[in-house]
Amino acid sequence: MAFEIHGLILALHYEARFLQVPGSIGRANTGFDNILARSATPDAPKADPAPGAAPAGRRLKTVR
Repeated sequence: MAFEIHGLILALHYEARFLQVPGSIGRANTGFDNILARSATPDAPKADPAPGAAPAGRRLKTVR
């Protein structure tokens, strides 16, 4: 699964930054959702937030 996600990120960078293809972010999001759907199991426990993680309502600042 990690290699699939890594490949998806590489393809997104290539399409979005180098080729500037419209819709590449949407396709990457769809691909990521598909990877998670294939890897999900109904018996998986719910994820607990990591210690020291930002609260759910708080957003991180964009770095430019």
